[in-house]
Amino acid sequence: MFTQVRELLRKTYVRLALLACTFILCHLPLFQYFMIPDPEFFVCCDLNRYLLAYASKMREGLIPYRDFESEYPPVAMLLFLLPSLVTTELGVYQYLFAIGQFVFEIFGLLITIALLQRMQAKRDEATFVVLGYMLLLASLGSILYSRYDMTVSALVLTALYLFLIRKKKWAWVVLAISVMTKPYTIVIAPLFLISQLPDAKKAIPVLLEGILFFFSTLFVIALPFLLISFDDFLHSFLFHAERGIQIETIYSSFIHIFHTLGAISEVHTEFRYGAFELISPVSPFLSKLAFLLTAAGLLSVYLIFYKMNKGFPREPENLETRSLHLYRASVMAIFTFILFYKVFSSQFLIWVYPLVPLVCRKPELRAKVIYGLLIISGGATQLIYPLNYVIVNGFWMPIVVILTVRNGILFLCLVLLAVWGSIKTEKRVFQFSLLIITLFGIYLLELFPSQYHMQEFPTKFNILVFLLVMGLFIMWRRHNGVSSKANDNERMSC
Repeated sequence: MFTQVRELLRKTYVRLALLACTFILCHLPLFQYFMIPDPEFFVCCDLNRYLLAYASKMREGLIPYRDFESEYPPVAMLLFLLPSLVTTELGVYQYLFAIGQFVFEIFGLLITIALLQRMQAKRDEATFVVLGYMLLLASLGSILYSRYDMTVSALVLTALYLFLIRKKKWAWVVLAISVMTKPYTIVIAPLFLISQLPDAKKAIPVLLEGILFFFSTLFVIALPFLLISFDDFLHSFLFHAERGIQIETIYSSFIHIFHTLGAISEVHTEFRYGAFELISPVSPFLSKLAFLLTAAGLLSVYLIFYKMNKGFPREPENLETRSLHLYRASVMAIFTFILFYKVFSSQFLIWVYPLVPLVCRKPELRAKVIYGLLIISGGATQLIYPLNYVIVNGFWMPIVVILTVRNGILFLCLVLLAVWGSIKTEKRVFQFSLLIITLFGIYLLELFPSQYHMQEFPTKFNILVFLLVMGLFIMWRRHNGVSSKANDNERMSC
């Protein structure tokens, strides 16, 4: 039966039909919202703040940073403004904003497909990557469309793609725009520098040209606001650094554990600097430790990437090799920042989910395990935010456990990506883990919400997603680690 399924999947029209059906199923709640807009689709989202606190004021002629405070960079402010040029009614604004993020999601997918075509990827690999992209983002639910982080991820994908096809100065420009949209993307800049070091002795002007384009773009975007209000503009970038330990971080999980054991007392939450912070006697220490661990983690990623590139006398010509190294390092750098920094919001997963499929692009067990773990994390994140965020602040134990498990799973994914080449996919433990991932995922997203007040949460949609994931595992199952020779020779047409 498995042989017949694999033979059927080799047909192009079957693959396209599979991808189309998966795309529709993954976007059923969004399509339903487009047809019949429902204000409850975006639960506890920031869209009303985007409109009322920022976009409406800019429409009145007020200038950001000078006339009113903002925690967001200039390009993000532009994204908030654009839908308000059409309407100031919140429901329609939400509708237009969701469409915008959907467009960026499609754009990121097209960039991913473009890179696969340039690599002349095998058809099964290309299908696996596209399915992974859709399933991972679908696991985040309405979070994907109630924040502007998908725009930033699309910019990062574009910058990486341009860099890999050797249009490096434009890659630096796009990366600079992404930094002015959300500053975390600066963690990619050292990877670009390290990638160019093997050829730096022969092409120092080229290296300097990229850096010059990067800082020139930053300067052009920032200059008007620096001239108008220098201090307030810089404060917008330092705003998040002033936060304490946010309640979704891995540090808050440790505080919850020790608080439950009675080792830490006087634990409570406060809303400061636009986020809920976990206040405890150890929070100041953990805040400083977070900075050190984040810096050490990022430095380790850069050092490993440098040693990897140092082994090449010059930049590898093979696009597949270059892309795997760069995407893997980018995912690890962003993951490290997300997990070890003192600030962690649910939408941060949108930073890394679109990049993972280009690392886990071969339909192997290790890739499927990472996909499954990340989809579980996406579902758990929806339970934490937006559906039970108030209860998290109240330390409701079932949600605190889900939060701790979610953070542990994400950390495990970082470890699996770090030891990517050392994982033995033939071990039976991975076969069992696939079943455990799927069963726990169905419990997490179907049974758990049905027991508590999840209101109109689309549980049937999540069952469909997990059935698709189970099918994903089965369809590419390789007996004894041997794949079809015909499949290996099958390539995408350019």
